[in-house]
Amino acid sequence: MIDTQKIIESAKMKLGAPIRSVELNDEQMACLLDDAYEAFILYSEIADLEEKKFFRIQDNWIKKYFFALCKESLARVRGKFSGKMQVPGADIELDYKSLLIESDREKRFLRYLILKDENVLNNNSDEVILVFYVNTGGLDNNDVSEFMESVKKSLDKNDGFTKYFIPVRDIETKIECIYPVGLNITQTEEGKKLIDKLNNHLLDNSKKEDDEQ
Repeated sequence: MIDTQKIIESAKMKLGAPIRSVELNDEQMACLLDDAYEAFILYSEIADLEEKKFFRIQDNWIKKYFFALCKESLARVRGKFSGKMQVPGADIELDYKSLLIESDREKRFLRYLILKDENVLNNNSDEVILVFYVNTGGLDNNDVSEFMESVKKSLDKNDGFTKYFIPVRDIETKIECIYPVGLNITQTEEGKKLIDKLNNHLLDNSKKEDDEQ
């Protein structure tokens, strides 16, 4: 079950509080969280999502879609003034264009996860879009976020790939290329390097767990 205030506070930190706080307030963010929940229900019904998968991905999907909606709303507020904002003692220019792009990609990807409709992906993008399903094994729920952050830091380099990271427990760790459709990432040189990095990171983490026991 999602802790509304906790996820709102997390989004504030990621979006850059305190500057964010003058643009989106808690009430607005709570409404966006409701929108994310309603979107999940809608897409699940359209896809006739099986009950097991519904409950397995619900919280994580809603959190990610909520954050994408926050980016979109924040970008639209900033965009009204071309990103320019006055603060005491200075004039600053805030980014909003990249937030819109990120939000659009993230929402498309999340819809794809449920609908499995390739048309929802951004087919105009030249970037390869990869999904990393990372088996978090016996990690406690409180440790999963920290572990996933370490995975992202080890792999999220500027190599021309757009990457999404999803923690899983019931399937083996794997990498899936969802765009271009049909590309076998394991056959590309950069893809092989990414897989090696992921395997090494998981191996290092496994060794650390063994040492701590």
